[in-house]
Amino acid sequence: MATYYCRACRLTLGYSPALPSGPLLQTSYQRQKHEKHTLVDPSERLQSIFADPSTASIRVEVEEALVSGPMEVDDDGRINFLSLPGTGSGFRYEWGTRIEAQDVTKVVLSSNAGRRHQFTEASTRLGDQRCCVCGYEIFGAST
Repeated sequence: MATYYCRACRLTLGYSPALPSGPLLQTSYQRQKHEKHTLVDPSERLQSIFADPSTASIRVEVEEALVSGPMEVDDDGRINFLSLPGTGSGFRYEWGTRIEAQDVTKVVLSSNAGRRHQFTEASTRLGDQRCCVCGYEIFGAST
């Protein structure tokens, strides 16, 4: 089960990732992930698609997550950062059909500059999440 840390606690623990320098898409891996999360593909069972596919717009959402957002440590011990609800924008698609608005940007593989990438998520799908250190509500069940 993933654990979550509010911004204040993650900073206290020393998790303050560097912002991307240079172009947001520096590797072929990142370009492939960008395409996956900006172009709807009806052959994909599930996709999260940014509302604005421009790297300038997505960079703002990534920086929001890295600077101001909470941190998630996933089931595999990977550290991810999330923007606050309402700062990300996109849609969830299943088999090419739009089914849900997304309001959070999730930055994954944050410790590997060449593989770090991002996608949108719905805060409501994250459920009720509180900081595992101080108990601060990060995502409410009805967010």
